Amino acid sequence: MKYKRLSTYLWTFGSRILVIGLTAIFGVLSARVLGPVDKGTYTVSILIPSLISTVAMLAGPQLVVMDVSKYGRLVYRLHKLLNWSSAVAVAVGLACFVMQVTSSSNAFSFITLLLSGTVFIGIALIVSEFLAALLQARKQFKALALLRVLQIFVPGLMMIVGAIYLGLEGATLGYVFGVLIVGITSWFLWDRAFEVQQPRRDSGDKIPWGYVLTTNLTLVVLFLSYRADVLVLNAISNSMEVGIYSAAVALAELVLVASMSMSTVRAPIYARDHSRSLSSDTWQVFGLSLVGSAVIAILSPVLIPLLFGVEYLESINATWALLPGITLLAVYRYISNAEIIRGHKFGVLYSCLVSIAVDVGVLCLIGGNMGATGASLAATLAYASGLAYLLIHRGVRVNPKSSNVSDLRAFAVRN
Repeated sequence: MKYKRLSTYLWTFGSRILVIGLTAIFGVLSARVLGPVDKGTYTVSILIPSLISTVAMLAGPQLVVMDVSKYGRLVYRLHKLLNWSSAVAVAVGLACFVMQVTSSSNAFSFITLLLSGTVFIGIALIVSEFLAALLQARKQFKALALLRVLQIFVPGLMMIVGAIYLGLEGATLGYVFGVLIVGITSWFLWDRAFEVQQPRRDSGDKIPWGYVLTTNLTLVVLFLSYRADVLVLNAISNSMEVGIYSAAVALAELVLVASMSMSTVRAPIYARDHSRSLSSDTWQVFGLSLVGSAVIAILSPVLIPLLFGVEYLESINATWALLPGITLLAVYRYISNAEIIRGHKFGVLYSCLVSIAVDVGVLCLIGGNMGATGASLAATLAYASGLAYLLIHRGVRVNPKSSNVSDLRAFAVRN
């Protein structure tokens, strides 16, 4: 049993290292091929399909993990939810396309071409996440590791090839086609899983729309709490600062590997046992993340010019400013993932709103003058604020100290 658990952690941890490593490699290569300005434009551009898929996901992966972990099998409502999610992705993608065409003087501009492809990219991103959740719930961690690697490798490789031959447009189109390849393959495997198991149409097999919509709103806000700074920085500064900031983010996010690995392995356990303590696992995530941050802080003056080039020297200060926040973000992501799996979504939602408010507010004050470094400082303060609120919310709900917090506890328990 212990050997099996160790093997699971090694596979998951190894795949996460490989995924983050590939992400960093493709980030370095795209930064060198495109340069800071086009790199910034590309970073902003690919947020569009990611945001569309997040909005249209309808908390599907979370429901897959909950249902399969609880019942030990697929239930028909998961397939229905995927159909709904795909329809929402098409609707949102078409709306974005129409808005761009009607507001643009050139209907065939680069950004219009990208948005027209998001109609299909959104579905592809969604299906692969549904399949990943199914593999996670079934504890098929080797297959999950392979899927996560392919999700990064195929779009990343095609993006680099496109960037070399066609520049910014080629990079974006390469990414689009890579995502489609992974998405079509995932759809085939998901459909086959349903055909093999033939899930029953139970009388209580209705989609829990209350949970789905509330959790989805939480996940959309959670996504914005991670990526709103890129959009705001692009609006108040320029694409070059976005490119410098994206290089700092690419390096600093290597710290997240421990949090991501443990979240993947422990999620099915937390879905089945809502009373299980998070304390020990959370401290392990914090300790490993702290060590990772220290190592990256020491090596960043060498790594950044070596990997990204001398054009990105300003990313060194941005990385130093971001690392304390990324360490706290690792803890936040671990706790928030467990909370959502257990259905305690409002604490995560409120903490995300706090984080976004702090991030956008601070960035608007200092981002214009400090650029990428200002964005890093704003992100660090935002992650600290979000984690502080989430810990207070959980503390009031789980461990009331006195009658003075009874009203707050009653609010937290409901949420």
